[in-house]
Amino acid sequence: MFGYSSKEFLDMSVRDLIHSDQRHLYDEILTEFRRTGRFSAESVVVQKDGTMIDVDIRGSVFSVKGEKHMLVIIRDISERKWAEEELKLTNQQLL
Repeated sequence: MFGYSSKEFLDMSVRDLIHSDQRHLYDEILTEFRRTGRFSAESVVVQKDGTMIDVDIRGSVFSVKGEKHMLVIIRDISERKWAEEELKLTNQQLL
């Protein structure tokens, strides 16, 4: 999805993927994560080739045999965002 090798990706954090205009979201994500052990946000991330995509980012911490692990799911929502914008434009034209 991002164009990075597995090794490159494992050495990165969510902040490394978030577009520079939206890095403030990283601080909000981190604050929520520290408070609740989970986070959720929509953002724009940058692929290795520079392409920007809209994503939904969700994460949580869980324990397995006493060891803490973190699961982060990043879902491409570009088509949904495009459809929302098209719907807004259509509604504006009808008014």
